[in-house]
Amino acid sequence: MPVRPRADQVAKFVDVALTGGAFAAMRAGKPFSLSAFRLVSQVRHRFGVPATVLDVGANKGQFSRAAATAFPGARIIAFEPLEAVAAEWREHLADVASAEIHVCALGANDGTVAFHPHEYSLSSSVLPLASGAGNEGGDGAGERAPVDVPVRRLDDVVTLDDLRAPLLAKLDVQGYELEVLRGATATLRHIDALVVELAFERHYEGQPLFTEVLDHLGDHGFALDVPIDVRRDEGGTVVEMDGLFLPAP
Repeated sequence: MPVRPRADQVAKFVDVALTGGAFAAMRAGKPFSLSAFRLVSQVRHRFGVPATVLDVGANKGQFSRAAATAFPGARIIAFEPLEAVAAEWREHLADVASAEIHVCALGANDGTVAFHPHEYSLSSSVLPLASGAGNEGGDGAGERAPVDVPVRRLDDVVTLDDLRAPLLAKLDVQGYELEVLRGATATLRHIDALVVELAFERHYEGQPLFTEVLDHLGDHGFALDVPIDVRRDEGGTVVEMDGLFLPAP
């Protein structure tokens, strides 16, 4: 598992401390993620408070919970392709009336796609792990047999009626970011802030690297505002980061 130096962890705790209700969420454990609270804290500081949040790659609700805490009253529209994991999301967000989840992957075309579950569910992806890629979940974690899941274009799932501004979108789809963005061309025109996981090394087969995603978003009018959270390898080298993108001036 990548090493996170003390300074990275301190920054996360500071952001939690600055987010109202975060410590109550930590105690409740519904679920709680330091990284997710760092993301929403930085979004609030750099951008403001969204009225609508698209949580693409929702997993068990870590980011949805942080968003519901930091942005009370915001509508949260989440996407998670695995029904068993989505069921945990529903349990964890049952107290948030303005949150909903769609059980599907997002991509460039509607249909079905082979999805690769992982013992460590945050590593699950449409893409198979690259040869030699490490396991974030630790010893014993690994890929399970692929399963077919529905895949939809974001533009076909949400409508302008769903997208009350300001609109924040978060993409954490383990290497499938460009495919999601290719199916969201119309929606992108209405997004006011975008958080995307960016990789400097390929952990999945065919995964786009930092510059590819940066160029694609630049072509659609977005510029990188600030890196928010980073993940390092055992030597301390940054291998992934979450970046906040805003419409270019």
